[in-house]
Amino acid sequence: MGSTARFHNGVIVVASIVAPKAGIEIKVLSLDISKYGGPNPILNVKLNVNPLFVQICGSHNSFDNAM
Repeated sequence: MGSTARFHNGVIVVASIVAPKAGIEIKVLSLDISKYGGPNPILNVKLNVNPLFVQICGSHNSFDNAM
């Protein structure tokens, strides 16, 4: 077996991006970058987004008003 080198491991607990017509909210975002050594080294990049909420605002007319 080869050796493992961990380059970066980080977690962001809450992130929100808000624009006038859209918004994204991420509760937990984690990034793990590691490298497995040996004759053929492998770079592993693992990104977890859990949960992800996306809201896109359309027109303010509701379906009830259209009928």
